[in-house]
Amino acid sequence: MKLKKGKTKGFTLIEMMVAVSIFVIVAFIVTTVLLTLSASFKKSQKIRLLMDNMNFSVQSIALGLREGAPVIAGDCSGDGCAFVPVDKWVSGSSDKVCYKKLDREDGSNTSSIFSCPVLGGNCGTCDISSGQDILSKSIDIKKAWFEIFPSPMGGKRRAIKIVVAGVINGRPSERTDFAIQTAVTQRTGG
Repeated sequence: MKLKKGKTKGFTLIEMMVAVSIFVIVAFIVTTVLLTLSASFKKSQKIRLLMDNMNFSVQSIALGLREGAPVIAGDCSGDGCAFVPVDKWVSGSSDKVCYKKLDREDGSNTSSIFSCPVLGGNCGTCDISSGQDILSKSIDIKKAWFEIFPSPMGGKRRAIKIVVAGVINGRPSERTDFAIQTAVTQRTGG
């Protein structure tokens, strides 16, 4: 048997090194893209969770206003709103609850919306010691505004506009500004 020169089969060392190098470069690029996508997904998931928390809190306030006892003019003004929410109103209680923007005392230099019982006619008695923070610590409220209008339906009903704006805190790349506005017309108060 004779072997012919120059007709050997297989890859040379240089061809193997070029192929492995190209494979390593492609694998590196794909891995980088996958890690970036994973980090972006985690960031968006965290922001979505915090925004869900914020939306739930605003909707809870709106439900209490819409279904609760009629708001007296002057109870909702500026950064606070006092009213008898639906759960207390249905049970026959006239105890008001105030939702108000207050600074947190945890040294974070952030503000939140607090829920606290009202000892007087409006939110003037609502403070940090009697209140309960209704938002995640990662949410910093810059503005919470309650504005009351006569209802277009007349009677004792009121229309209340709620505006909440702030920042979702976290790493600098995760900071997200938000603004939520809703309007509520009370159903009770004929």
